[in-house]
Amino acid sequence: SLPILFNEILPVKMKKNNHWIGLRCGYKTIRVDQTDILYFERNLRKTIVHMKSGELLEAAEKLSGLLERLNPQEFVRCHNSYIVNLKHKLSSYK
Repeated sequence: SLPILFNEILPVKMKKNNHWIGLRCGYKTIRVDQTDILYFERNLRKTIVHMKSGELLEAAEKLSGLLERLNPQEFVRCHNSYIVNLKHKLSSYK
């Protein structure tokens, strides 16, 4: 029964959900829709998440760890301190 269980669970676990990402903000984890993220900015030891709504979230995670969990077709690390969402128009960035 264990091989049957693995055959059912493994494809679900291997399928990457590129729609949502969990961000550690303070002592809690916030679930964020990736399409609502404009870009990530790393300054000192803080990662600022710039949202489409204008809201700023402060996350403790490094950009390298975030980049591994983000959709690689939408997000690119263009600088050591920035990850941008390629799906948003340039006019969306402040």
